[in-house]
Amino acid sequence: MKKLDSVIYNKLLLQADEARDQGMVKLADAIVEAIGSETSSDKTQYTYSELHDDIHRDLWKIAKNMMIYYDVDSADVLKIEAAITSWMDKTIDEMEKTLEVDSVVKGPLEPKLPGETE
Repeated sequence: MKKLDSVIYNKLLLQADEARDQGMVKLADAIVEAIGSETSSDKTQYTYSELHDDIHRDLWKIAKNMMIYYDVDSADVLKIEAAITSWMDKTIDEMEKTLEVDSVVKGPLEPKLPGETE
């Protein structure tokens, strides 16, 4: 399981505490659940492809929750996959804008290419 480094983890935890103090319990609980209970001092490699794969799996979990809620008897997985792919693209684009990161610039945890220096 991928973990946040301690700097962003602690900042998010403080914001969750502040949200709770302001009565935004649902937001606070969501932040705490999302960040987990541990941080990592290791900077492990994490590729853009792995990011996409993780988001894809999480969106399938959302689709599963909707199937449970609506108690459906069957589902067309190809249609669901098409919707998930669309959601994934929109989610990644919006989060990159929100986090103010450039999708063209390689993330710092992306593995180095042969001959590439720090």
